[in-house]
Amino acid sequence: MEVVSFIDTSASPSKDDLILSFVLRDSRFAGGVRSLVLLRSPKHETVFDDDERGVTVNMEGERNSLHDVRYSLLREFRLDPTGARAEVKTSRKSYELDLHAVDENELKEMKKLLQKMNFDGRVKLAGI
Repeated sequence: MEVVSFIDTSASPSKDDLILSFVLRDSRFAGGVRSLVLLRSPKHETVFDDDERGVTVNMEGERNSLHDVRYSLLREFRLDPTGARAEVKTSRKSYELDLHAVDENELKEMKKLLQKMNFDGRVKLAGI
């Protein structure tokens, strides 16, 4: 399970991208952290085939195929009833997140952003 230090829901400078970053404790990386980033670019998705549209998931330090984005698309996000744990599922991999250290306001902003990212219902959201 990945321990989340904090969540960043800042908008991109152009405000065209929806970005949700989980900052994870990991002593193997510079600064003792790495990021799990969920990204959606609704304005630019129209150039992609339908099966390539959605929220992309990228874990810092993992190799992803730049040629086939479908394998890193978010399929499901589950938040347990207490808000202390989450599961992030892509068609390629699942991530378990420990959210105990996350501020309540960050959790609220995370939920709002996930709903905004899921404007077309492509992602199964549970507990949000």
